[in-house]
Amino acid sequence: MMRQHRFAGLSIPQFRTLGLLSFSPQASLSCVADYIGSSLPAASRMIDGLVLKKLVGRKECCHDRRQISLVLTPLGRSAFIESRQAAQRQLGEQLTGLSENKKKCVIEAMGYLGEIFGSDADNLPPEIASVTKNVSERA
Repeated sequence: MMRQHRFAGLSIPQFRTLGLLSFSPQASLSCVADYIGSSLPAASRMIDGLVLKKLVGRKECCHDRRQISLVLTPLGRSAFIESRQAAQRQLGEQLTGLSENKKKCVIEAMGYLGEIFGSDADNLPPEIASVTKNVSERA
């Protein structure tokens, strides 16, 4: 599903990295590697590619000039938003084919996952909160 709408050849780990940088500005390479479950060298190679595509920038950390912070560029933010919206649209289209009973089950399961993972809908970015609201309204 996600792979069909990805922006300009973004891999899933690249997409996840853009997402992390969108919600955690100035993350370190170690943070990215931990988040995507890769080694530091693999994460570094991936970041090099994102920098070449002008989706991510590097800057000195304000607390320690020996450390580099990673930041989304405006193009990177657009790529992330565009890819996420395409995936959300496709998911929404797939959910519309479910019966009303199955939609309610999906919403109930999402609630359980929110309890487990500590979801706080009030702190979600507006574009994610609107998708959650749309799924709830469709059920």
